[in-house]
Amino acid sequence: RIFVSSTFLDMQGERNILHQFVLPQLQKRAKEKYIQVDLVDLRWGLSQESLKTRSQLEQCLAQIKRCDLFVGILGERYGWVPDQLMKDDLPQDYEDLKLKCSNKEVSMTEIEMEFGALSCTQDVKDRAFFYLRNNSFCGDLSPDEKLKFTTQNTKHKQNLDNLKERVTKSGLEVMKSYPAECSNGPGENTIVGGLQ
Repeated sequence: RIFVSSTFLDMQGERNILHQFVLPQLQKRAKEKYIQVDLVDLRWGLSQESLKTRSQLEQCLAQIKRCDLFVGILGERYGWVPDQLMKDDLPQDYEDLKLKCSNKEVSMTEIEMEFGALSCTQDVKDRAFFYLRNNSFCGDLSPDEKLKFTTQNTKHKQNLDNLKERVTKSGLEVMKSYPAECSNGPGENTIVGGLQ
């Protein structure tokens, strides 16, 4: 099982490439060795039934625990920030994470990356991989489109920069500044392309 961590709105192109091209190739190769490969991608959310028993944050962390590999992808968006109550409601198993995130504006993506890789770099040395997108394509976007791909909040921009620095200095495998370009998707929505 491979957990994919990224913001959603700006990473549709990357997630689509993983599902449409990378995963089928991995599954084909793994099947020859009698290994099943699954990609855990929470962009479609969690079931309403499962949300009745555990919070979204807790379920996300439980999915990360169940995975063998962790893939983190960062662009220029910081992402959704869960409120303090959601972090406080985490069970005792997540006490270390709760302490790190307590009374701070920390995005869901950063929480995933902290829990899945950054807080345990030695344990995940060959099992966590990060990709940092080159943001040069953002210059070609209209102001409205740019809102989908960038963080506007100054504090969140600083948090994102700090997160990228921590990822880069983590000692884990990091592909810095992978190339991307804008293209029009279905319905003329701007998506990131040129990733193949």
